[in-house]
Amino acid sequence: MSKEIKKLVGGRVRAAREAANMDQVELAESLGLQKSSVSQIETGTNSLNMAHLIKLVEIFNLPADYFIGTGTKDLAADEVEWVGLFRLLPDGTPKQYVLEMVRGMVERMAEMGGDEV
Repeated sequence: MSKEIKKLVGGRVRAAREAANMDQVELAESLGLQKSSVSQIETGTNSLNMAHLIKLVEIFNLPADYFIGTGTKDLAADEVEWVGLFRLLPDGTPKQYVLEMVRGMVERMAEMGGDEV
């Protein structure tokens, strides 16, 4: 695995961890690793193996492509959190209703002159 890809994957692991408000020790325990191993993965020093990738998918409720996809736009930590939370909505939850609520909030903020929207 190239150094650039290891850094890309590591950055995505870090973003997912931070979005979940986890520290490296907590993630290391969940993966059965030492904290230093998580640090090395996040900095791109070490590669992520398949078993740990599968665990990351389960822990953060994100697709494997989020971590390894090289053609996708990087998501900011808060965007990762939104995706994870949306996927945690129970079956039967009217997800369309949640989307409409958020869209309505964005529209109201834009009308109020929110430049960030």
